[in-house]
Amino acid sequence: MLSILIPTYNYDCAALVRELRKQASRETIDIEIIVANDCSTIPLPQLERLASAGDNIFQLVAPKQNLGRSGIRNFLANNARYENLLFIDSDSMPSSQNYLNRYIKLIPRQIVVSGGRIYRKPEDKNHTLLPKYGEKEKNADVL
Repeated sequence: MLSILIPTYNYDCAALVRELRKQASRETIDIEIIVANDCSTIPLPQLERLASAGDNIFQLVAPKQNLGRSGIRNFLANNARYENLLFIDSDSMPSSQNYLNRYIKLIPRQIVVSGGRIYRKPEDKNHTLLPKYGEKEKNADVL
């Protein structure tokens, strides 16, 4: 059983949710996907449409006030149904077609795993630190 937890702020991560739902449909364990909108100041129409579809895998939640980077992750963990948590940044995409399967295979080992994501290209050249960090981390992955 796996809870996939995605914090977001001012980023419509519908493409990420669609890809994760597709991969989750191929798995045999119970999986939930929760996106927490941390009081975005812009509309997230694609994400809201996905949430209104009313499936039993995906839900969109929102705190009453902005919680910040660590607070929103704690909020997500407290709302998770399952004990195995997979946190994914909303502006990334799975690094492979079998991304979830690779994590699921590691669940019995009860270890902490980091990495395995692809960042979108920054629009502003002054904001390139996170993608650079992600690329360095990806090269050190166990996945």
